[in-house]
Amino acid sequence: MKNEPTEAITSRIFFLRLKQLERLLAQGDGERAAVVRQRLEEDIRSLPMDSVTVREHEREIAKALSPRNSGTMSGLTLWST
Repeated sequence: MKNEPTEAITSRIFFLRLKQLERLLAQGDGERAAVVRQRLEEDIRSLPMDSVTVREHEREIAKALSPRNSGTMSGLTLWST
């Protein structure tokens, strides 16, 4: 078995939800996309805002959660921790 760095399960779930949102929007499935977007918003809101990594991306987080971005997560530039 090869020793490989692992990604936190919460990060993997988040990235999978982003991909799922993108596909649902591309398919025109707005109802299911809204559910996935809500879960993504909950994930983002649960981030530890006192974390240095999170604070560095405060603007991007605010933009992603903006009502103007309803239906997409535009403005969210993903970063790795």
